[in-house]
Amino acid sequence: MRGLKSWLSITTLGALLVPGLTGCTKFKQLKECNQFIRVVNASKQELDAQPRAKNPDVATVVKETRDLSVRFEKLAAKVTALDVTAPKLKPHVDKYQAVAEQAAATLRDVASAVEKMDAKAAKEKQREFDQAAKTEDQLVEAINAVCHS
Repeated sequence: MRGLKSWLSITTLGALLVPGLTGCTKFKQLKECNQFIRVVNASKQELDAQPRAKNPDVATVVKETRDLSVRFEKLAAKVTALDVTAPKLKPHVDKYQAVAEQAAATLRDVASAVEKMDAKAAKEKQREFDQAAKTEDQLVEAINAVCHS
């Protein structure tokens, strides 16, 4: 009889702890979501605040594009530094970080092509950057779905 009581106590304790652990997992995910959102929103404000010349010459376009690439590099580094571990969120955040790195690299390529006056290469790299931006939009939707679930 004593063994049955012990087993029932352990089972009852387990039944109480499992929902608690699930709650902790959800809390951790929510915390990581909020951290990620803060970092991305702050970086987006910085990106949007970057001044742009109204009638830029080639040197200005090259400088502005390289500055933008540095901002994307910083975004990627900040996202990496978050060290997200929530299982449902991590794959999306890892992809977001990779897209930010890809955007930075593509912008460097755009700047180099413009500097070399290679319009064809600049257009191609600009298309690649535009595709990265579309991918970022899709990732934001996926991350929002995870964070609001």
